Amino acid sequence: MKRLTLLFVALCGFVAAQSQVADGYGPGAVPTRNKHVTFEKTVEGEAPAAIGSDSIFQAIQSFTADRLSKPAVINSKVTECDAASRRVVVNVEEYITFRNSFLVLDRTRINYWLEMQATDNGYSLKMTRIKYWYDEERGDGERFSAEESIVDEYSLKAGGTKPVKAYYKFRVKTIDLFQSLNDNLNARIVKP
Repeated sequence: MKRLTLLFVALCGFVAAQSQVADGYGPGAVPTRNKHVTFEKTVEGEAPAAIGSDSIFQAIQSFTADRLSKPAVINSKVTECDAASRRVVVNVEEYITFRNSFLVLDRTRINYWLEMQATDNGYSLKMTRIKYWYDEERGDGERFSAEESIVDEYSLKAGGTKPVKAYYKFRVKTIDLFQSLNDNLNARIVKP
């Protein structure tokens, strides 16, 4: 009986630990501007001083070409590439995979706009207009926007301490996607 009780206590502790919000994904991790989810990052001063905005713009173009040729990218369109303002805007549709095993493929399509702007000593990166298409293989699937799913109001409960299972995985993967885009672009600019 003692073993059964210990097993039950350990299992409850494991389940409780699994239902906590991980660091970096808690309240405020999904920024909104004018009620729209908008991830933004401005990096200044990390590029070598002699590189200049023209070289940073070329690195942005190179990053864009490489990123759009990834296997997860389904569809993409460069909507603006202006050398005078050193700005590139891309509409991207790609897969985000939540789980991939022998019997289970849990993934969603994510469609977003990525805006990149070169400055004299850095760049700005913005991801906005985020929409998801989940379970597309089952009929029409579910379509929803980031504003309907990954904001604190819908993906967190109990004062931001517990995740809402249905939307939390979208929140985590979207935050990770933006961080990955920023890290890859930053690496390309800092180490050309």
